Amino acid sequence: MKKILLKKGQIFLLAYIYLLLINTLIRLVLGYTPFPKYFFLDMFYQFLFLSPLFLFKSMKYSRIYTYIVITFASFLFFANVTYYTVSGTMIYIGLIKYLGEAENVFSWSYIKWYFVLAAVTLIAGYVLVTKLVDHFFKDPIYPGPYLLSGILLSLVVFFTSTIMIQVNSVSIYRESEDIVEISGCEDGYEVINFTTTYLKSACFKKYGMTTFYLSEASLLFGNGTTGTIDYSEGSTSEYNLNYHGLLAGYNVFTIMIETGISGAISEELTPNLYFLQSEGLNFSNNYSKNKTATSEIIGFAGSYPTSDINYNYDYTDANSIYKLQIDNPYTLPYLLNDEYHTSFFHDGAGLYARNSLMGQFGFESWRHEFYDVHPSGTSRWNFRGNYELDSDYIDIVLSDMYTTDEPFYTFWTTLSTHGPYTDDAGYTEVAERDAYFEDEGYFALFDQYYDEIYYPLYGNLDSNTYSYLRHLISAFMDLDKAVGKIIDALKDAGEYDNTLFVVYGDHEAYYQKLSKTLSGASSSSDIYQYQTSLFFYNETLSSKYKEVNGLSQDDECEITTFTSPYIIVPTILDLLGIDYNEDYYYSSSFFSFKTPLDGIFYSTELAGFFTDRMYSIDLSTTDYLEGGTGEDYKDLFYEAGLAKLVKMTYIDSLYDEWLSYPE
Repeated sequence: MKKILLKKGQIFLLAYIYLLLINTLIRLVLGYTPFPKYFFLDMFYQFLFLSPLFLFKSMKYSRIYTYIVITFASFLFFANVTYYTVSGTMIYIGLIKYLGEAENVFSWSYIKWYFVLAAVTLIAGYVLVTKLVDHFFKDPIYPGPYLLSGILLSLVVFFTSTIMIQVNSVSIYRESEDIVEISGCEDGYEVINFTTTYLKSACFKKYGMTTFYLSEASLLFGNGTTGTIDYSEGSTSEYNLNYHGLLAGYNVFTIMIETGISGAISEELTPNLYFLQSEGLNFSNNYSKNKTATSEIIGFAGSYPTSDINYNYDYTDANSIYKLQIDNPYTLPYLLNDEYHTSFFHDGAGLYARNSLMGQFGFESWRHEFYDVHPSGTSRWNFRGNYELDSDYIDIVLSDMYTTDEPFYTFWTTLSTHGPYTDDAGYTEVAERDAYFEDEGYFALFDQYYDEIYYPLYGNLDSNTYSYLRHLISAFMDLDKAVGKIIDALKDAGEYDNTLFVVYGDHEAYYQKLSKTLSGASSSSDIYQYQTSLFFYNETLSSKYKEVNGLSQDDECEITTFTSPYIIVPTILDLLGIDYNEDYYYSSSFFSFKTPLDGIFYSTELAGFFTDRMYSIDLSTTDYLEGGTGEDYKDLFYEAGLAKLVKMTYIDSLYDEWLSYPE
C-alpha cells in the first residue's frame, strides 16, 4: 500500500509542478508577476483538480487523467498568450458565446506558431518525464484496500484545500473593502465572483488562473452579480436648459464607423465627414475599446451587460431559452418608436445575431444581409477582404434609411473600413480590393497628401505600415463617398436641416496592430491607441454651442473633455427633449457632466477603466499613468470607477430581467 501511494504521490507531484510551471509561464507572457497575490488559494484549487487521480485503482488511468489535465492547461497557455497578442487581454469563458462569430473573422495569421510549439513542448515534456519515472519505478501490484485508501487521501486533500480556501477567503474579504461596500458581498468567494464579473483582468492577475476560471465557470449558472443595490425609482437627470429639447422632433442619423480611428478624417481626402466633424460638436478626446457589436449596442442602448449576450442563438425563436424579452423600455428605438420610424442597417451575413436582436432591441425595421454587388461577383463576403464597399451598399438601402412623413431614427454600422489591410497572411481578396481602390484613385490621393496630412502625425513609416494605413484611409474615402450620397439625398428630400448626425467609431485599428504601431503603444494599457472619432452635427446645435460658450460663428466646436460612446444615447435624448432616468444608462448626457471624470470609460473587452490620463484593471493600482498626474486625480479616478461599478450592477440587473437564460 505504501508503495502504491508513493507512486501515486510521484505522479501527483510531477503533474502539480507542471501545472505551476504552465500558470507561471502564462503570467509572465501577460506581463504579470510570476505568482498571484493569493498564491495559496490558486495552489489548493490545483490540488483539487489533480486529487481525483487517487480514486483510480489503475496507475494507467491516473496517468491518463494527468495527461488530460496537463493538455488542457497547455491549451490554456496557448489560447491566453495568443489572444493576448491580438486583443491585449486574456481568454475568459464568456468568449464561448463568440465562437460562431470568430469563425467568420478567424485568420491563421493570428496563430503564433512559437506558442503552439511551446504548448506542444510542455505536453511532450510531461509525457517524456512520466515515462522516465515509470522506467525507474515499476508499477506495483494493487492490493484490495487501495480504493478505500485513495478515497481517504482524496478527502484529506479536499478538506485541507477547503480550509486553506476559507483562510484566504477571509483575507480577501477584509482587503477588498471598496468592493464589499459597493456590492454587498458577504465573503471572499463573493468578492472573487464580483471581480470576475466586472474586473476580469484584475481577478486573473490577483487570484490566479485556476481561481479565475473556476469563478468564471460559476457565472455560467447565474448572472454573476452578488450586489443588493436598489435604485428604487432612480432619478431624472439634471438638464442644461440651453440644450434640453433644442432639437425636439428632429431626425437622428447615427453612423458607427467600423474601425473609426481618430485622425483618419481630413478635408482633402474625406470632405463630407470632415464637414460634419469640423462644423459640428467634435469630441476630439474620445476613446473606445470594445468589440463591434458591443460598441453598436452601447450606441443605441447606452449600456452593455457584463453578463454578455449570446450571439449564437436566434432571439426571435419562441422556443429559444435565450429569447430577449420585448419589454426593454430604455433603448433609443423603443423610446422613439411612438413618434419616429426607427431602422437599423448593416451589410452582413447574420453576424452577432443582428437579424433577430435588432427587433428585440426595438427597431421597427432592419436590413442586415449580403447584397452581391462587390466587383468580384463573389457569392458571399467574408473578412479576408472581399466584403462589400459602403459606397455600393448605400445605393441599395438609401431610400429606406429616411422618411418624410414622420421623423426617423436611423442607425448604420459601416463596413468598408474593416480590416485586414494587407494581402498577405491568407487575406488573398484584399489584393482585389486594392485594385479597386487603385482604379478609383484613392491610393493616388493618399500618396499625394501623405506628407501634408499623415507625416506630421506619424512621421516616417516602414513600408508595411504605410501600406496598411493607405488601405485603411482609402476605405475611409469610400465611406466618405457613401456619406456624401446620404447628405445629398436628405437635402433633396428637405430633411437635411432638421437632422442630427451622430458619427462615432467602435474601436481602434487592431488588424496588423495598426493603431498600436501608429500610437507607439508598447502594451494594451497604453490608452492612446484607443482614441476614436465622435461628433454630433446639426447647424442649430453648433450655433447654440457657440453662443453659449462665447465663440464666433467661424470658430470650430472642438470639445477636449474625455468622452466615449456611452454618452451618445443620453445626449441624444437630452437634445430631443426626452426626459430619461440616468440610472438606466452608464453615462449621462454630455451637457449634464459635472466633472471630466463623469466620462470614465469601462471597456468590456479589456475589463478595465481608463481616461486619457490613467488606466486601471482593479481601481486600486494603475497600469498606465500619464506623467505629472497627481495623487488627487488618482483618488478621483478610483472613486469615479467605483461609482460606475455601482451603476453597472444595477444595469446588469435590468438586463437580467430582459434576458431569459437556461434554468
